[in-house]
Amino acid sequence: MKKHWVEKTLDAYDQSDRRPAKVRDYFSPSSVSQCPRAVWYHMMGYEQDATDSGGLRRMGVGSVYHEWIQEKLQKAGVLVSAEVEVTHDSPPMKGFYDGIIRHPETGEDYLIEIKSRSDNKYAVRYLPRPEHLVQWNLYSLMTNVVKGLLFYVNKNTQAYNIYETQRDESILKKIIDKMWMIQGYVDRKEIVPYQPDERHDWCNFRTTCEKDYLNE
Repeated sequence: MKKHWVEKTLDAYDQSDRRPAKVRDYFSPSSVSQCPRAVWYHMMGYEQDATDSGGLRRMGVGSVYHEWIQEKLQKAGVLVSAEVEVTHDSPPMKGFYDGIIRHPETGEDYLIEIKSRSDNKYAVRYLPRPEHLVQWNLYSLMTNVVKGLLFYVNKNTQAYNIYETQRDESILKKIIDKMWMIQGYVDRKEIVPYQPDERHDWCNFRTTCEKDYLNE
């Protein structure tokens, strides 16, 4: 079916608004759970595979829900701060946490990570997702807030799934060991070996990785 000119205009905008690839000397808490080789590509500034219009729209809708929940928390009087850049020196990390909120009765601070999710009823079984727990724990380390919430909003029904959590040193040790391993390859200017046991269906660098694998 031929696209309406408005649809083509919006899709072209979505493609032009994508963040350009760049070389990084730090890890991103939001992407470090990916395959080690994909994390290496991300840090080395490789171009990601193209994302279709539907995928870009879904990401855009997720951002809208994200901002909506932050605004509601602010208006409810519990938001302390949001979208503040935090860093860590060793291993090097940089990112923006979603928010810190304060319990209205106890005065305790909670680090909140906001995610939108699909309406798939079976997906709830796997919440909170492991990669989101990793992301939350890294921001916990960088903000020194030890209690928190993983907040999911259903994009179809607007229902909430809220999970309380607290810093888990075993999660931190495992992911930090992984970062040091990847950092070693970055420092030696060597590519991380192909990871056969990782999931490759959703990899943002699948095309590049397959080409490199054939040449290895």
